[in-house]
Amino acid sequence: MRFADTNLPQHPVIEQAFNELTRLDTDNNFTDRGLRIAQIIAAESLSKDPDAIAAGLLVPMASDTGQVLLAQATLPPRVTEIIQSVFDIGGMTMRCEPIETFYKELDAGARSVILASSYRMFEVMAAEMEESLIASRRAGAKADAAFLQETLDPVKKFTGMICRAETEEKQLAQKCDDAVIRIETLIHGANPPSPPKAAPAAPKP
Repeated sequence: MRFADTNLPQHPVIEQAFNELTRLDTDNNFTDRGLRIAQIIAAESLSKDPDAIAAGLLVPMASDTGQVLLAQATLPPRVTEIIQSVFDIGGMTMRCEPIETFYKELDAGARSVILASSYRMFEVMAAEMEESLIASRRAGAKADAAFLQETLDPVKKFTGMICRAETEEKQLAQKCDDAVIRIETLIHGANPPSPPKAAPAAPKP
């Protein structure tokens, strides 16, 4: 893939990040996912920060390789700092630590990467859940809606926080919230009620 094919803004930092990504990702394990995040930022972010778009390109590679490959990339320091902020907030969330103050203190560019990365993850969750629920219905099996809802609750808490805390990237925050609402709607429809049984016929006199 060439940078010209990505539909990303032409900017030296973004092109540099793309070139480093494709140089290190020889099997295309991360490029498509990173490109999706970068495209979300470029299209939906208010700031359209070039460093943020560049960081978005590299988040999946950094996430999947424990930053081993990222350490081999030549990048501006701020791009690396933005990627680190994504992992910092992810780690805090996993440890059940409060994240709202940390989130608010990040600049809009860093927040846009967190939001776009989250939205892409929610897109995947919704698609996989829809596919799984369809397969379950075809097999005549019932989904564990209570378990699915319990799994979703921390995600709802996160999106509630970003919608409350976000002051600039409101459109991206709303997209995250809409994606989570879609997932919850799928859960609520996981086990549609069976049609009522027909009443027994009245005995003949």
